[in-house]
Amino acid sequence: MPDSSLQPARSRRFNPELLSCLFLLVTAFLLFPLLWPSHLNAKTTLKVGVYNNEPTIFVNKSGVVQGLFIDILEDIAMQEDWKIEYVVGHFSEMFDGLKAGTIDLLPAVAYSKERETFVDFTNGTVIANWGEIYSSSNLKITSITELEGQKIAVKQGDIHFSFLEKMLQSFNISCRFIETDEYDTIFEMLEANYVNIGVVNRLFGNDKKSEYRVQDTPIIFNPIEMRFAAPKRKNEALLNTIDVYLTAAKADQNSAYYQAINRWLVINTQKKLPPLDLATFSWRSGHRFIPLNSNIAFPKPSQEKDSGAF
Repeated sequence: MPDSSLQPARSRRFNPELLSCLFLLVTAFLLFPLLWPSHLNAKTTLKVGVYNNEPTIFVNKSGVVQGLFIDILEDIAMQEDWKIEYVVGHFSEMFDGLKAGTIDLLPAVAYSKERETFVDFTNGTVIANWGEIYSSSNLKITSITELEGQKIAVKQGDIHFSFLEKMLQSFNISCRFIETDEYDTIFEMLEANYVNIGVVNRLFGNDKKSEYRVQDTPIIFNPIEMRFAAPKRKNEALLNTIDVYLTAAKADQNSAYYQAINRWLVINTQKKLPPLDLATFSWRSGHRFIPLNSNIAFPKPSQEKDSGAF
């Protein structure tokens, strides 16, 4: 019987097709990182407008962006793996940027049908708000008719300014509006007695009135819903994502949404306060709500307006 160990070894031949497959796999593995679109690896980056409107959105003294809407947005961004780039400016600048599409999202915007012709809004409301009349510490105002002949400080582009302007004209009340860039400036002007009357929203007024020599009045008006806004027909998927988040968050009393509400709007954090809904509006005792008939047609305002410099 021949010894098998003495037999010559068989030559081993490789399958050419197998070699070709191995070559293609190695090549694909090496080229994959170069061919894969970089935007699929990167986080979604959002340019978000920021303006000063405490406590809903503002930049603190250390330069950090904060506020009710920011807490909510950053929680959504963490869940959705978004990267946020904040763009800071006055509200009028941010709203113009939103209309032009140079920013992707603007938080804390009052909804109105007129604004909806220029920008898109979330369906969900974060918080309800309204306008309030404040006066200097040496003047007591109890009625809308007492605004006759007054210089009134207002914020440029503010929805409450626009509403009040039309309302006073419908009542044939003449006054002079001084436009400013920020609500803080309105309180500064009141404290300096440069004007006797100022208009701010109720959230800002409640948060900041103790820092200035100003007093609130019984006159409140123009209930509105504050929402997120995006350029018209450009970021519908983004707004839908925020709406889905808001729906789920409002159903969970332990959500970051309610934590933000209690952090920024409630002094006693042991007692949770649900956000006001316009369908269940409750007014503070002693305040007078000034309604307007939605069918009233207003002529174009004719009051003189100052530049806001002082």
